[in-house]
Amino acid sequence: MSSGIPRQVFEDQNGVRLSDEQAIANFERWMQDAHPDRPFTPGTTEIDWSNASERGGPTLNAEWLDPKGDPLLPRVGEFGYVAPMEDQPRAEYLDRNDPSTRLTENEHATPHAQNAAVEPGYDEAAYRADATVLNPRNVALDKTRVDNQRSEDIVQRVEDGKAVNITDDIDMPSNANFHRANEAARAAGEPHIENPGSIDRGTLEQIHGRWERGGGTTINGPQQESDWEPEIEEWDAPRPSGPGKDQ
Repeated sequence: MSSGIPRQVFEDQNGVRLSDEQAIANFERWMQDAHPDRPFTPGTTEIDWSNASERGGPTLNAEWLDPKGDPLLPRVGEFGYVAPMEDQPRAEYLDRNDPSTRLTENEHATPHAQNAAVEPGYDEAAYRADATVLNPRNVALDKTRVDNQRSEDIVQRVEDGKAVNITDDIDMPSNANFHRANEAARAAGEPHIENPGSIDRGTLEQIHGRWERGGGTTINGPQQESDWEPEIEEWDAPRPSGPGKDQ
C-alpha cells in the first residue's frame, strides 16, 4: 500500500527520506494503531521506492493475515506460492535418489513451448525468470498432458502463418487447464492448491512479464501493440462431496 500513509512514516520533519529500517518500523507501528483491522505478521514488511514521487511515498507491503490469523497468500514452500522459477524452492522428493518419488513442481501457468512459439526471445533465461506456481506433482502431470497437446497445435499454427492471439489462444486456455487439473485433484482427494486464486496470479504475472519483455499480442507472427488488459474472473470452483486434503 502507498496511498494514505502519513509522510512522517517515511520522512523526517525536514522532508528528508528516512532509512528503510526506520520507515518500516514507523509503518508497522502506524498500521497497528491506525488500522487494527488490517492484521499482518510483524517483521515481514518490505519497502519499494521505485514508484515514489514528490506527491506520493514508497509502497510498503507485508504478509497480510485473514481474520483467523492465517496468511492471505501462500508462504514460500506452500502449494500456490508464486515466484520466478529461479527463486522457487527446489523440488521435493520422498527419495531424492529416485526421480519417480517427486512430490512438487514449479509450474508455469502458460507453458514454455507456447510462449516460445510466439515470442522468439523467450529463451532459457526468460523461462527461468518467468513466474511459476508451486503445486503438487500430480496436478502438474495432469496439466502438462493437456498442455502438450495444445502446444503442438499452437506451434503448427505459427509455422503455417495462421492467426494466434496470445491471450485468447494461449494464456486463457492454459489458465483454464491449470484450474481443471487442480480441481480434478481436489475432487479425487489428492494433493492440490487449496486457494486456486494462486493460479490466476501466476497467469497474470506471466502476462506482465511478457509485456515487460515487449511481447505484446502476437497475431499472424508480427507483434502488435495493444491497450487491451486481461480480465480473469474469480474462479468459482465446484466443491467435491468428500473432503480434500493437502499434503
